[in-house]
Amino acid sequence: MWDRIQAWTKTPQGRDQLLTYLAEGGVLVGIVLVYRLAAHLLPEDGFDVYAVVRRTVTFLHLLVLMGMAVAVVRFVAMSTSAEERVGMLRTAFRTVTLAGGVFVTILWAFKGPVSLLFFGTTERMDLIPPIAMLIVGLVLHALIYSYWRGMQRMVRANVIQFIDLALVPNVAMWIGPGLIDVLWITAAMWCTIPLLGLFP
Repeated sequence: MWDRIQAWTKTPQGRDQLLTYLAEGGVLVGIVLVYRLAAHLLPEDGFDVYAVVRRTVTFLHLLVLMGMAVAVVRFVAMSTSAEERVGMLRTAFRTVTLAGGVFVTILWAFKGPVSLLFFGTTERMDLIPPIAMLIVGLVLHALIYSYWRGMQRMVRANVIQFIDLALVPNVAMWIGPGLIDVLWITAAMWCTIPLLGLFP
């Protein structure tokens, strides 16, 4: 049994699969840890609000993506030239930039009603701007992650997956003195790290 596992991990596909399992396992551990930290470090009802924010961002970023993450993986994988691959990424980037711009504008312009919708009160309006930027950051992450998956650069894809989804929220939770700070730090890193991969 062990010999078969060793033989499997010596192949490129086996190594990619093993790295993917490790990265996704790390993400799951990171998510559990960040919620434990939120329960201990955030004051009063900070844990409940943080949980609502994370669920909201996870749901809304899928609306902004409009299926582009799956499309990027498929079409990049099927492309026969670098020009086609980069062209697909640019098209996806322009599309989600337009959709994201409209979405973020709506969130910022109607902070009161949006806060009432998300949290049942208008007293959480100060959370709407960082939520908007968290959505932007998660969309950017999904694009570059999908592009690298389509390129079969699984080391890069899994590294950025682990950094963005496991490390960043926990680092932000440790260094942010309050919930707003935690959200802004997370949003800033989620926007910056994927751009380092997208721009080249």
